Amino acid sequence: MISQACTNTANTGWSNNYQKMVITTVNSITDVDLTTVCPKIDPDKVPGLTPYQYLSSSSCLGYLGPLGPYGPLSQLGPLSNPFWYSSNFFGQIQLPTDLEQLIQWSLYQYGDPMSKDGPLGYKGPLATTQYYGQQDPGKTLFETNDFAVQLRAFGLWSALGPIGPLGPLGPLGPLGPIGAHGYNVDINGNYINGSNIVKTITIDYDGSSTRTYPLYEYYQSSYAKTILLDTSFLTESDVCQGDDAYYIGSQPFNQIVTFVLTPLIALDSYSLILQDQSGRVIAQSNANNYIQTIQLTVKMNSKLTIIVHPTYLSTTIGSYRLFVTGSTQYITQYNISGNQIISK
Repeated sequence: MISQACTNTANTGWSNNYQKMVITTVNSITDVDLTTVCPKIDPDKVPGLTPYQYLSSSSCLGYLGPLGPYGPLSQLGPLSNPFWYSSNFFGQIQLPTDLEQLIQWSLYQYGDPMSKDGPLGYKGPLATTQYYGQQDPGKTLFETNDFAVQLRAFGLWSALGPIGPLGPLGPLGPLGPIGAHGYNVDINGNYINGSNIVKTITIDYDGSSTRTYPLYEYYQSSYAKTILLDTSFLTESDVCQGDDAYYIGSQPFNQIVTFVLTPLIALDSYSLILQDQSGRVIAQSNANNYIQTIQLTVKMNSKLTIIVHPTYLSTTIGSYRLFVTGSTQYITQYNISGNQIISK
């Protein structure tokens, strides 16, 4: 419960405070008292349904929503279809060196996903002027649409937004396995350039400056469990009754990280648990009939452990996909508060 009056508007009141950990889970979000949320949610500025209807298990945060087993992150989506993997085509073709260079050059030209005009560039949803509502079209969008406001960090629907797995930083965007980066993958899911593992890519941001983003790997789970991971990957795993554990290594910048666990079998359910480097549980998502999500501020040089615990499996072996999506050093501020937020 917030104790002070709400003074933030859709595009003001930004905070970069990482002294305390700010956390939301699907449990805390679906139990929210909407009167505590700041910036205030005006039902007249929420198109379609009411805010509470959008929070129901039959809506966008539940199993029938875009994060669920029937959505684009599931086995029904492009991540399971070889047709969408450009490396399956170009990786089999031996090109002359000058043609390879031409293709690589073309990735950064007008309109390409990796160019300044793509979703990672200065016009896209991660641009400072757009995400923070400083210029149109972002400014007007957030001033007139309170659902859109709550797609940003710690909003009620942030797991669906631009810093989550459905956004340009996620597996369906240009940095992911079906993206326009042009790299092949090894047997473990690492991107490779020749024999070298590639972790990042630098893009033209606005014609005069660049940004360096982490690539979004699709790891084999047996490999992912043995390495220190970053905050830009997905893994798919089969599970019986035991827990799976994954380890996030320290990153050199503050950021907001979104964790999403998608069951690949519609009747299965899981608990998603985060521990700090001392083993203390800092967040747990286990709401019935919802896709488990956690979002939190992660201070630079922090380490985390992810525990995936099956709570009900409809068959002997269950299957899930775990998505970890960091906001990167370019999106670190937030302006949403309310009793959906847990502070530690």
